Amino acid sequence: MVIGQWFNPLKALLDNITAGILVVNDTGGIDYINTEASKVLEIDSALPDQMTLKPPRFMLMDEQEEVTSSLWQQVEQCFQHKTSQHYATIGLSVPGQRYPRWVVMNINLLAFDSSHAQMIPELNIDETAKRVILSITDLSALKNRERQMALHAEVFSAAGEAAAITDHRLNVLDINKAYSDITLYEKQEVLHKKIELYKLIRQDREIYRALREQLMERGFWQGELWSVKKNGERHPILLTVSKVEQKTTQVSHFVFVFSDITELKLARERLDFLAYHDQLTYLPNRSMSQLRFQHSTQRASRDGSKVGMLFIDLDDFKIINDSLGHSKGDYLLKQFSIRLKQLVRKQDTVARLGGDEFLVILEDIESEAQLARVCEKILQSLEMPFQLGKFERFINASIGVAMYPDDGESFDELLKNSDAAMYSSKHKAQHGFQFYNAAITEKVHRRSQLENDLRKVLAKKQLQLFYQPQVYLESGQVSGAEALLRWNHPSKEFVSPEEFIPVLESTGLIVSVGRWVARQALMQLKQWREQGLNLPRIAINVSAIQLQKDDLSSFLIETLKELDLTPADLEIEITESVFIDNDVIPKVLQEMHDFGFYLALDDFGTGYSSLSYLTRLPFNKIKLDRTFVNDVQTKASSEAMAKSLIALAKTLGFEVIAEGVEDSQQYAFLNDQGCDEAQGYFIGRPVASEQFIEQIEQFYKLNESKSFKSNQAG
Repeated sequence: MVIGQWFNPLKALLDNITAGILVVNDTGGIDYINTEASKVLEIDSALPDQMTLKPPRFMLMDEQEEVTSSLWQQVEQCFQHKTSQHYATIGLSVPGQRYPRWVVMNINLLAFDSSHAQMIPELNIDETAKRVILSITDLSALKNRERQMALHAEVFSAAGEAAAITDHRLNVLDINKAYSDITLYEKQEVLHKKIELYKLIRQDREIYRALREQLMERGFWQGELWSVKKNGERHPILLTVSKVEQKTTQVSHFVFVFSDITELKLARERLDFLAYHDQLTYLPNRSMSQLRFQHSTQRASRDGSKVGMLFIDLDDFKIINDSLGHSKGDYLLKQFSIRLKQLVRKQDTVARLGGDEFLVILEDIESEAQLARVCEKILQSLEMPFQLGKFERFINASIGVAMYPDDGESFDELLKNSDAAMYSSKHKAQHGFQFYNAAITEKVHRRSQLENDLRKVLAKKQLQLFYQPQVYLESGQVSGAEALLRWNHPSKEFVSPEEFIPVLESTGLIVSVGRWVARQALMQLKQWREQGLNLPRIAINVSAIQLQKDDLSSFLIETLKELDLTPADLEIEITESVFIDNDVIPKVLQEMHDFGFYLALDDFGTGYSSLSYLTRLPFNKIKLDRTFVNDVQTKASSEAMAKSLIALAKTLGFEVIAEGVEDSQQYAFLNDQGCDEAQGYFIGRPVASEQFIEQIEQFYKLNESKSFKSNQAG
């Protein structure tokens, strides 16, 4: 009875070893199982129905996790062939487990006769049965760790970004394929050497200081710098350096990850160029003119000179466009810009503000006589005809002149005064120039009259909103509507919004009128939805005055709550001129974005929008100005520009809506370029609310009857 005496201590020993032990008879029953085996196989020895190896329990798998056989089949082979079985690493499918366990397993025949059964009655063993003993060691944790390490190695090797791992002394331990592809260095050329990137960082003290500080504080640093390839070629990269610490918080390794951003920088430069230059003539635009003016006035203040500003408007230019077409008109503008540049000095600035309006900034001016001579030269240059294909045309110009600091000290002030002088010149006689003075134009008187009348518009209910539909290009379904302000003037005279809205802004009346517009538009949206028109949102235009002087967000939130609407129902359109040189408005826009309002940048591409603004401010959508849509079918440059602007905006993550869509060809072209939405006379004109639904239905009918969504084959 020696075995019987040692059974309990032996059982205790078996229950505390790391290997699982089972004794299995030739019927598949489990005569004995220790604690580790119960844990691995999830068998409760107290439940008789679980004490078996018979299929479909416990299937064996290969490295690809494909089932090869059952555990019982392997035990049967051991009985049949009276041989042992050894499995180095094999997958074991356990009932109830999603993933297999990876185990080392041995199956050995067990010599067990009737005397053994009598000596250990606790096992209640059938003395006639054959038996095997299974030992199972669970390697799942180790296997998973190996797989994870292999996966990490594969990701490291296949990553599109270059990566290098160094020791704490910055000696290279490993690099991936992308590192070699970008730098042209092979692995054997850099292993165990100081990483070249660190040498570049050390050359720039500011970058080096920032890297050391951020590695200490955050554990990583990221920045842009110029790297040098093996062939000596310099290229820009975006680099991230991370430190790896041991448990003792000592740095053990550094990881360098970078990507070549040459294409991104080119895109940035292209977008910045588009933002500061006119797209037709490539002259500086208003934004660039403002910067040049600031530099000029700084120099003038130092040396006591003056700066002249000429505001030039081509007379009756519309006749050229209407009679010969926009392409001929554009060509004339290009020729005129060349003439202008030839008439001024290198340090002077010639810019195009838009349409047929040009600006000239003249430095080192001592008297009005100098400015007069330049104006005369410009007018004389127009005595020569413009050759427009087979057509020859003459055109006149009106020039307004203002001088810093006599007529104003800011860019906007001089621009306003030179503009007023230009209108005075145009009203007196075309093809001339006029110096600014305090009472030069009829425009000032009309503006005063408009201001007086505008102070009564809300009380007398003279304002009205018109609505222009916006649609998704792909589906043709309505995506929204833009609310446009109209003034029913008591004299029955039509007053353009372009004329009276600036007066509202300059007088501050835009605050109360703007609130009226927002409330009316939201009420109309709610009414349309109640009538069954599923309009996603409605758009309103917001001025700088509203953003600066009115707690617009609070008013809108309160109004939306009152009407049971949400901020996502309202799109707020702004132009970049609103926030140039303004630190307050970007914060207001961020607040509105955080509330959930939908923000759109209006007139994109017309001379304001720079990459720095686009990436810093929380816009959802960009409105492509109509000037980039007009000639996409007839001018390769217009087509290329529209494609470029849409692609850049989409790359930066913005939705794009195009304005001024006037025919099906423009609609199809924009749809093909991935533009999201469209707005224009082809879809619908601005109309009163009563006509809006009818206009949408008419467009839907056109959409059903004609195929204009795409020009692409197939």
